[in-house]
Amino acid sequence: MNTEPKSFTNKEITIIVLVIAIVLAVIIYRGNTSQEPPPPELHQATQEQPAQPYVAQPIKVVKDSSVTKKPLHEAYADPEPSPAPSSDPSVDGKMKSIYEKVAYNAEQQFFIAKRQGDNMQIYVQAQMVCAAYLQAQDEESYRKWKKVEAHYKRKIGL
Repeated sequence: MNTEPKSFTNKEITIIVLVIAIVLAVIIYRGNTSQEPPPPELHQATQEQPAQPYVAQPIKVVKDSSVTKKPLHEAYADPEPSPAPSSDPSVDGKMKSIYEKVAYNAEQQFFIAKRQGDNMQIYVQAQMVCAAYLQAQDEESYRKWKKVEAHYKRKIGL
């Protein structure tokens, strides 16, 4: 009978960590919601808008030798931590405030993992930050952290 503990692959570890993070985010979300109806401004903003037809745009091919690539240390430099979110959310920004706090906490976890120096853990935490910004629908921060995630993904050889 085999009594050795099961070892997990990097992909399995990543999936397990992401599932745990999603479960924690749901628990945090459910713990911070109230039974009162949303303010009218929020209700109006969430009503479905009619879909606009997609119009394809032609692709422009640019052949310009003046385009230079950034050095690797500049292109993939880790971003500075974001400032802590405000503790006084606006009437229609209660959910946004929660998402900001989740993203801020994910960033802080990333920097803790980075100080420890394990590239796999750093990569996983970068994924967590991306997931938090995706949930918060903060596209600019999401793109920034996807670059960080891709950098550490290459660093661990995935």
